[in-house]
Amino acid sequence: MTETLVRFSVGPHSCAMPIEAVQEVLRIVAVTPLPRAPKFVEGVINLRGVVTPVLDLRRRFGLEAPAADSSTRILIARLGRTAAGLIVDDVTDVSAIDAESRGIDPTEALGINLRQYASRVVQVDGSLVIVIDPATLLTDAEVAAVEAAATEEESDAGQA
Repeated sequence: MTETLVRFSVGPHSCAMPIEAVQEVLRIVAVTPLPRAPKFVEGVINLRGVVTPVLDLRRRFGLEAPAADSSTRILIARLGRTAAGLIVDDVTDVSAIDAESRGIDPTEALGINLRQYASRVVQVDGSLVIVIDPATLLTDAEVAAVEAAATEEESDAGQA
C-alpha cells in the first residue's frame, strides 16, 4: 500500500502534503490584501467566483517571505472546514511512498511540539521531507478570523 504526497519547498524546508488534501496547484496570481488579518494571511483571491483566503507558509513558519517569482505557487488545500491557498516557493513533484514507512513523529523524536504544522518526517528519494497536516495549520480562532475577513471582503465586493 502506498501514500501519495505533493512535495513542495518553503524556504529551506522540503515539505509535503497528502494529495487528498490538495485540490489544485496555481501559478502565483494577484492577491487582494485584507485589513486586520494576521501577518501570515496574504489576502484573498477570486477562485472561479469563490473568495478564497491565501496564507503565506513562509510567514506562518516564521521565515522571511521574499517577493514571488516564476516558481512560486499557490496550493489550494482544505484546512479543516475551509479551503485556502497556501503560498509555497515551488512544487517539486508528486511522490508515492510506502504507507508502512510512516517516518518519525518530530514531537516525540525531538521533544518539542511541532504537531501544529508537521505530522511526521519521512524519507522520499533519499531526502527528508516534513509532512504538513493541513488541518492543524490554523487554530480554530485563526480559521474564524480568516473566514470573517474573507466574508467581509466578499460583502464589500458585492456592494461595489
